[in-house]
Amino acid sequence: MVKVFSGKPNWPLLTLAALSFIPGFGFLIGAAAITWALISSRSRARLALIIAATGLAGNIALGVFVYRFAMTDPAMVEARRELVAVQLALVVEGLEAHRAQHGAYPKELTELTASSGIRNILDVSAGVSASRKPYQYMLMPDGEHYGVFAVGADGEPWTADDIDPKLDDSLQARTGWVKVFQETRELPPADAP
Repeated sequence: MVKVFSGKPNWPLLTLAALSFIPGFGFLIGAAAITWALISSRSRARLALIIAATGLAGNIALGVFVYRFAMTDPAMVEARRELVAVQLALVVEGLEAHRAQHGAYPKELTELTASSGIRNILDVSAGVSASRKPYQYMLMPDGEHYGVFAVGADGEPWTADDIDPKLDDSLQARTGWVKVFQETRELPPADAP
């Protein structure tokens, strides 16, 4: 079959295809250029298709590289740990506000979002692609103390990489937060740090 080419200029299609190399936006531009090239009767549509597909593939490869870097780079892992520790401190403040307002700590952490306006109780310490579960929260049997922590990079609770709230001494002394030990999952001994 002989393809009949239109007399339309090629530069708009080729320009759009070349713009597919722009990081980020090039993904959408590349998809548009590929679609246009596939339905176009312009003489250089096949060249535009190759250029746009290459730009689109480059954007995908760049996205995978950046994602892998953000997930595994030690500086990024440590920054994520610090961010989660600060977020946990906000959760502790929300728990204390809930107690001041209702006279008791909530039985479940999800109660906190409705009562105190704390919106972020989802643990992202294992990374952005991990399943989004609430932080680990335990109300102690005495009702006066609780434990709250993040699971860390491995996504498993009660391991060495768990993350505790970043509380200064004055705030910690005014809260019911305690570090909960795996062995007992109860209040720590009186001489524990």
